[in-house]
Amino acid sequence: TLVGSRNIEVAGLPGREFTATDPEGSEVTARILVGDSRVYTVAGTYPKGTVPGPIRRFLDSFQPSAADLGSAPVSGRPEAPPSR
Repeated sequence: TLVGSRNIEVAGLPGREFTATDPEGSEVTARILVGDSRVYTVAGTYPKGTVPGPIRRFLDSFQPSAADLGSAPVSGRPEAPPSR
């Protein structure tokens, strides 16, 4: 069951963070980010309640590298043409 969701941005990539419960009472918080032609998913499962510190730190630790971003600019703005 969906508990909540919100828009997020990580390193210029737009995404959503979702929190949901399962029938056994556990919760999962997941982040889905979209960049260039890639989709990134990071998630953590924990007993129902507030997101534990280690799970929050894990979710916050994801930062795509320049290689992961490919040709997409980190800022989300079009890249300027090369100077001559």
